[in-house]
Amino acid sequence: MIHHKLLAFCLCVCVLGGAISAAAQHTSKSLKRVETFTSNCLPNPDPLYDRPQVMLGLAKILNESIPEYLKANSKGYYTDAENGIGFFVVDLTNPSNKYVSLGDCVNFINGHVYHVAPLQSAYSLSQIVILEDGRSKVFRSINCPKRGDRLQDVIDYLDSHLANDKQKNQIINRIRHYRKYGYYYSMDHAGFNCKQR
Repeated sequence: MIHHKLLAFCLCVCVLGGAISAAAQHTSKSLKRVETFTSNCLPNPDPLYDRPQVMLGLAKILNESIPEYLKANSKGYYTDAENGIGFFVVDLTNPSNKYVSLGDCVNFINGHVYHVAPLQSAYSLSQIVILEDGRSKVFRSINCPKRGDRLQDVIDYLDSHLANDKQKNQIINRIRHYRKYGYYYSMDHAGFNCKQR
């Protein structure tokens, strides 16, 4: 009787151990796939900025600026290594430098100006982020009455900040039309009452 119980216990441990081992191998393969996918970006060229940390900071800014999204989506805006989930990032200093979907590699460069906003048009409050010597200057929820900064505040700030920059007029023109440098998809419910300019 004892031998039968011992044999049954050993068999159970062997089967369970094999299942755990198989699950661990599957998880290991999954992790390798994720690592391969997320490591397609070269290191950020500007050593002042660590891409995953900046992306995490941008997700935090969006969650603070748009608490309505957190109420509807418990995870809010977040990051998966170098990927922003639910938002885009466009460099208004160099618009070809952008993060719109998984696999894009946006570079964070000192002195550059970025448009950051949710992909869902219903929550599309735009944030303008300027990178300055390892820190960020953030203008939140642009042109959204009673909750954000004015577009003119951004322009006034950059007018003096970019005084010696050859691209100053081009950058400020892109700032004036920041919504054109965005990527949105529609939702059924109404959005916020933010002015375009």
